[in-house]
Amino acid sequence: MSLCCFPGEFQVIGSTRPIAAMVGDDVTLPCHLEPGLDVRRLTVEWTRADLPPDPRDKLNRRKYVHLYRHGQEDALMKNVRYSGRTLLSRRGLVRGDMALKLTNVTLQDAGKYQCFIPKLKNRVKEALVQLVVVEPLPPTPAEKITTVNPDEKEKPDGKGEVSRPTAWIVAVIVTVVLSLTGLSLCVVCCQRTRKQEKQPDYESVTQPIIKVQFKPAAPHPQVSRCTDMKELSWCHKHADGLNDAVVS
Repeated sequence: MSLCCFPGEFQVIGSTRPIAAMVGDDVTLPCHLEPGLDVRRLTVEWTRADLPPDPRDKLNRRKYVHLYRHGQEDALMKNVRYSGRTLLSRRGLVRGDMALKLTNVTLQDAGKYQCFIPKLKNRVKEALVQLVVVEPLPPTPAEKITTVNPDEKEKPDGKGEVSRPTAWIVAVIVTVVLSLTGLSLCVVCCQRTRKQEKQPDYESVTQPIIKVQFKPAAPHPQVSRCTDMKELSWCHKHADGLNDAVVS
Protein backbone atom coordinates (compact mmCIF):
# COMPACT_ATOMS: atom_id res chain seq x y z
CA MET A 1 0.00 0.00 0.00
CA SER A 2 1.22 3.52 -0.73
CA LEU A 3 1.43 5.65 2.40
CA CYS A 4 1.72 9.41 1.93
CA CYS A 5 2.00 10.95 5.33
CA PHE A 6 4.01 13.00 7.79
CA PRO A 7 3.96 12.93 11.63
CA GLY A 8 0.57 14.08 12.91
CA GLU A 9 -1.04 14.01 9.45
CA PHE A 10 -3.54 11.73 7.70
CA GLN A 11 -2.36 8.95 5.45
CA VAL A 12 -3.69 8.92 1.88
CA ILE A 13 -3.61 5.25 0.94
CA GLY A 14 -3.94 3.93 -2.59
CA SER A 15 -2.25 0.79 -3.94
CA THR A 16 1.37 0.06 -4.87
CA ARG A 17 0.26 -3.00 -6.83
CA PRO A 18 -1.51 -2.68 -10.18
CA ILE A 19 -5.24 -3.37 -10.16
CA ALA A 20 -6.18 -5.84 -12.90
CA ALA A 21 -9.57 -5.99 -14.61
CA MET A 22 -11.02 -7.81 -17.60
CA VAL A 23 -12.82 -6.10 -20.44
CA GLY A 24 -16.51 -5.73 -19.61
CA ASP A 25 -16.05 -6.24 -15.85
CA ASP A 26 -16.49 -3.77 -12.99
CA VAL A 27 -13.47 -2.72 -10.93
CA THR A 28 -12.86 -0.70 -7.76
CA LEU A 29 -9.83 1.60 -7.51
CA PRO A 30 -8.87 1.81 -3.79
CA CYS A 31 -8.21 5.09 -1.99
CA HIS A 32 -8.93 6.02 1.64
CA LEU A 33 -7.73 8.09 4.58
CA GLU A 34 -6.02 6.63 7.62
CA PRO A 35 -7.29 7.32 10.24
CA GLY A 36 -10.82 7.60 8.93
CA LEU A 37 -12.25 11.05 8.34
CA ASP A 38 -15.64 12.17 7.07
CA VAL A 39 -14.88 13.73 3.69
CA ARG A 40 -18.43 14.41 2.54
CA ARG A 41 -17.80 18.16 2.84
CA LEU A 42 -14.50 18.00 1.03
CA THR A 43 -13.69 17.84 -2.67
CA VAL A 44 -12.54 14.50 -4.07
CA GLU A 45 -10.95 14.42 -7.51
CA TRP A 46 -10.20 11.34 -9.59
CA THR A 47 -8.07 12.13 -12.66
CA ARG A 48 -5.76 10.49 -15.22
CA ALA A 49 -2.57 12.18 -16.30
CA ASP A 50 -2.47 10.11 -19.51
CA LEU A 51 -6.13 10.63 -20.38
CA PRO A 52 -6.47 11.78 -24.01
CA PRO A 53 -8.32 15.09 -24.27
CA ASP A 54 -11.90 15.18 -25.45
CA PRO A 55 -11.96 16.65 -28.98
CA ARG A 56 -15.28 18.30 -28.23
CA ASP A 57 -13.86 19.96 -25.09
CA LYS A 58 -11.65 22.67 -26.61
CA LEU A 59 -10.95 24.29 -23.23
CA ASN A 60 -10.00 20.93 -21.70
CA ARG A 61 -12.26 21.47 -18.73
CA ARG A 62 -13.67 17.96 -18.70
CA LYS A 63 -10.45 16.35 -17.53
CA TYR A 64 -11.90 14.50 -14.56
CA VAL A 65 -12.67 10.83 -14.35
CA HIS A 66 -14.90 11.66 -11.38
CA LEU A 67 -15.35 14.93 -9.50
CA TYR A 68 -17.13 15.11 -6.13
CA ARG A 69 -17.73 18.53 -4.58
CA HIS A 70 -20.43 20.40 -2.71
CA GLY A 71 -21.78 17.09 -1.47
CA GLN A 72 -22.48 15.63 -4.92
CA GLU A 73 -20.95 14.56 -8.20
CA ASP A 74 -20.21 17.26 -10.76
CA ALA A 75 -21.03 15.45 -13.99
CA LEU A 76 -20.43 18.53 -16.14
CA MET A 77 -16.70 18.33 -15.47
CA LYS A 78 -16.39 14.62 -16.22
CA ASN A 79 -14.65 13.31 -19.32
CA VAL A 80 -17.19 11.91 -21.77
CA ARG A 81 -15.44 8.51 -21.81
CA TYR A 82 -16.45 7.93 -18.19
CA SER A 83 -19.97 9.29 -18.44
CA GLY A 84 -22.34 7.13 -16.36
CA ARG A 85 -19.60 4.62 -15.42
CA THR A 86 -18.11 5.94 -12.16
CA LEU A 87 -19.43 5.97 -8.60
CA LEU A 88 -18.33 7.00 -5.10
CA SER A 89 -20.06 5.43 -2.10
CA ARG A 90 -21.60 8.04 0.22
CA ARG A 91 -21.41 5.57 3.09
CA GLY A 92 -17.73 5.14 2.32
CA LEU A 93 -17.11 8.89 2.32
CA VAL A 94 -18.35 9.07 5.92
CA ARG A 95 -15.37 6.99 7.09
CA GLY A 96 -12.86 8.40 4.60
CA ASP A 97 -13.23 5.71 1.92
CA MET A 98 -12.92 7.34 -1.51
CA ALA A 99 -12.66 4.16 -3.59
CA LEU A 100 -13.86 4.71 -7.16
CA LYS A 101 -16.04 2.08 -8.79
CA LEU A 102 -15.63 1.87 -12.56
CA THR A 103 -18.16 -0.19 -14.52
CA ASN A 104 -17.97 -1.86 -17.94
CA VAL A 105 -14.21 -1.62 -18.22
CA THR A 106 -12.68 -1.07 -21.68
CA LEU A 107 -9.12 -1.34 -22.97
CA GLN A 108 -8.97 2.46 -23.11
CA ASP A 109 -9.49 2.61 -19.33
CA ALA A 110 -6.00 1.23 -18.64
CA GLY A 111 -3.67 3.79 -17.10
CA LYS A 112 -2.54 5.58 -13.93
CA TYR A 113 -5.29 7.15 -11.82
CA GLN A 114 -4.85 9.83 -9.18
CA CYS A 115 -7.02 10.26 -6.08
CA PHE A 116 -6.66 13.85 -4.89
CA ILE A 117 -8.15 15.81 -1.94
CA PRO A 118 -7.23 19.48 -2.52
CA LYS A 119 -8.54 20.82 0.81
CA LEU A 120 -6.92 18.20 3.00
CA LYS A 121 -4.55 19.79 5.52
CA ASN A 122 -1.66 17.56 4.54
CA ARG A 123 1.55 18.12 2.64
CA VAL A 124 0.71 15.12 0.45
CA LYS A 125 -2.93 15.04 -0.61
CA GLU A 126 -2.98 12.34 -3.27
CA ALA A 127 -2.46 8.65 -3.99
CA LEU A 128 -1.86 6.81 -7.27
CA VAL A 129 -3.51 3.64 -8.57
CA GLN A 130 -2.43 1.76 -11.70
CA LEU A 131 -5.18 -0.02 -13.66
CA VAL A 132 -4.30 -2.87 -16.01
CA VAL A 133 -6.99 -4.09 -18.41
CA VAL A 134 -6.77 -7.50 -20.09
CA GLU A 135 -8.87 -9.03 -22.82
CA PRO A 136 -10.81 -12.24 -22.13
CA LEU A 137 -9.22 -15.49 -23.29
CA PRO A 138 -10.54 -16.90 -26.59
CA PRO A 139 -12.99 -19.78 -26.12
CA THR A 140 -11.73 -23.33 -26.49
CA PRO A 141 -13.20 -25.51 -29.29
CA ALA A 142 -15.49 -27.21 -26.75
CA GLU A 143 -16.86 -23.82 -25.65
CA LYS A 144 -17.67 -22.48 -29.10
CA ILE A 145 -21.33 -23.46 -28.78
CA THR A 146 -23.07 -20.13 -28.35
CA THR A 147 -26.61 -19.26 -27.43
CA VAL A 148 -28.78 -18.28 -30.38
CA ASN A 149 -31.58 -15.79 -30.02
CA PRO A 150 -34.93 -17.57 -30.67
CA ASP A 151 -36.04 -14.56 -32.75
CA GLU A 152 -33.10 -14.92 -35.12
CA LYS A 153 -33.82 -16.78 -38.34
CA GLU A 154 -31.79 -19.78 -39.41
CA LYS A 155 -28.85 -19.01 -41.65
CA PRO A 156 -29.41 -19.65 -45.39
CA ASP A 157 -26.57 -22.17 -45.58
CA GLY A 158 -28.14 -24.18 -42.75
CA LYS A 159 -24.97 -23.98 -40.66
CA GLY A 160 -26.46 -22.09 -37.76
CA GLU A 161 -24.85 -22.67 -34.40
CA VAL A 162 -26.62 -24.87 -31.86
CA SER A 163 -27.57 -23.25 -28.57
CA ARG A 164 -26.52 -24.82 -25.29
CA PRO A 165 -30.13 -25.47 -24.11
CA THR A 166 -30.98 -27.14 -27.44
CA ALA A 167 -27.88 -29.33 -27.29
CA TRP A 168 -28.76 -30.48 -23.77
CA ILE A 169 -32.34 -31.28 -24.81
CA VAL A 170 -31.18 -33.31 -27.81
CA ALA A 171 -28.69 -35.21 -25.65
CA VAL A 172 -31.39 -36.07 -23.10
CA ILE A 173 -33.83 -37.23 -25.79
CA VAL A 174 -31.20 -39.45 -27.44
CA THR A 175 -30.28 -40.97 -24.09
CA VAL A 176 -33.92 -41.75 -23.26
CA VAL A 177 -34.57 -43.30 -26.68
CA LEU A 178 -31.49 -45.51 -26.44
CA SER A 179 -32.46 -46.59 -22.93
CA LEU A 180 -35.99 -47.52 -24.00
CA THR A 181 -34.66 -49.42 -27.02
CA GLY A 182 -32.26 -51.41 -24.87
CA LEU A 183 -35.02 -52.17 -22.36
CA SER A 184 -37.34 -53.40 -25.13
CA LEU A 185 -34.65 -55.73 -26.49
CA CYS A 186 -34.06 -57.16 -23.00
CA VAL A 187 -37.79 -57.84 -22.54
CA VAL A 188 -38.05 -59.61 -25.92
CA CYS A 189 -35.01 -61.76 -25.18
CA CYS A 190 -36.39 -62.73 -21.76
CA GLN A 191 -39.74 -63.72 -23.26
CA ARG A 192 -38.09 -65.89 -25.89
CA THR A 193 -35.93 -67.58 -23.26
CA ARG A 194 -38.97 -68.39 -21.12
CA LYS A 195 -40.84 -69.90 -24.09
CA GLN A 196 -37.90 -72.11 -24.93
CA GLU A 197 -37.67 -73.32 -21.32
CA LYS A 198 -41.40 -74.26 -21.28
CA GLN A 199 -41.25 -76.33 -24.51
CA PRO A 200 -40.64 -80.12 -23.91
CA ASP A 201 -37.53 -81.84 -25.08
CA TYR A 202 -38.85 -83.87 -28.00
CA GLU A 203 -35.66 -85.85 -28.35
CA SER A 204 -35.94 -87.17 -24.77
CA VAL A 205 -39.63 -88.12 -24.93
CA THR A 206 -39.74 -89.62 -28.42
CA GLN A 207 -40.08 -93.42 -28.27
CA PRO A 208 -38.46 -95.63 -30.84
CA ILE A 209 -40.77 -96.57 -33.70
CA ILE A 210 -41.77 -100.26 -33.74
CA LYS A 211 -42.54 -101.64 -37.14
CA VAL A 212 -45.47 -104.04 -37.09
CA GLN A 213 -46.10 -106.35 -39.98
CA PHE A 214 -49.39 -108.15 -40.43
CA LYS A 215 -49.58 -111.44 -42.23
CA PRO A 216 -52.80 -112.15 -44.08
CA ALA A 217 -54.76 -114.91 -42.41
CA ALA A 218 -56.54 -117.62 -44.29
CA PRO A 219 -60.11 -116.64 -45.07
CA HIS A 220 -62.84 -118.25 -43.08
CA PRO A 221 -64.73 -120.88 -45.03
CA GLN A 222 -67.96 -119.06 -44.54
CA VAL A 223 -66.60 -115.69 -45.71
CA SER A 224 -66.42 -116.87 -49.28
CA ARG A 225 -70.16 -117.35 -49.26
CA CYS A 226 -70.63 -113.57 -48.77
CA THR A 227 -69.12 -112.85 -52.11
CA ASP A 228 -72.15 -114.24 -53.77
CA MET A 229 -75.11 -111.81 -53.88
CA LYS A 230 -77.48 -114.69 -53.45
CA GLU A 231 -76.08 -115.50 -50.05
CA LEU A 232 -76.20 -111.87 -48.87
CA SER A 233 -79.10 -112.41 -46.50
CA TRP A 234 -77.38 -115.30 -44.88
CA CYS A 235 -74.24 -113.26 -44.31
CA HIS A 236 -76.24 -110.51 -42.74
CA LYS A 237 -77.82 -112.86 -40.26
CA HIS A 238 -74.54 -114.49 -39.32
CA ALA A 239 -72.43 -111.26 -39.33
CA ASP A 240 -71.55 -111.50 -35.64
CA GLY A 241 -70.41 -115.01 -35.96
CA LEU A 242 -68.28 -114.21 -38.95
CA ASN A 243 -66.63 -111.31 -37.18
CA ASP A 244 -65.76 -113.52 -34.26
CA ALA A 245 -64.43 -116.07 -36.62
CA VAL A 246 -62.28 -113.55 -38.50
CA VAL A 247 -60.93 -112.01 -35.30
CA SER A 248 -60.06 -115.33 -33.84
